[in-house]
Amino acid sequence: MGMGILSSRRNQITGATQYFDQALSCAPNDGIIIREAGRFHYTKGNRGKGFDLLRRAVQMNFNDVLAMYHYARALNDMGRNEEAIDYARRVSLKVPDDAEVHDLLARLYGARKQLFLAHLHLAYSGLYDNNERKVKQNLDKAKNLSKNNTQKIQIERFESQFKERKQYWK
Repeated sequence: MGMGILSSRRNQITGATQYFDQALSCAPNDGIIIREAGRFHYTKGNRGKGFDLLRRAVQMNFNDVLAMYHYARALNDMGRNEEAIDYARRVSLKVPDDAEVHDLLARLYGARKQLFLAHLHLAYSGLYDNNERKVKQNLDKAKNLSKNNTQKIQIERFESQFKERKQYWK
């Protein structure tokens, strides 16, 4: 598997494919190998095989947040946005301070035209990336889009976290 990852990073697709296939044949029930092979195949163009492997990795271990994250991305690519949001939310509950997870949620909500949530998650992404400009830009948009008390509470919760974190940025 390690050689597969290394070959993949070097963009040696044929070699990486062989290494991942070999790893899968040696350990067909190893969730980490299945996940990493799924990530590789999905991102390098064999989306069907990659999707199947990612789904299998998630089914084997519902606590594998990397598998769920990549599976959510794959679901979204397949037009299964509602399922993708469900998996991305699960990931965000396990790793709430991850900028990439919030970027994914923002894209998923944006695709559904849920712009308040899209901008709120982009603001969270900026928060966890220490990107004040991204935070302010998207927080302002989220504020303008907030229409009910629940959304206003979400804004207040975000602003509290922003105030706490931004003091350490300078």
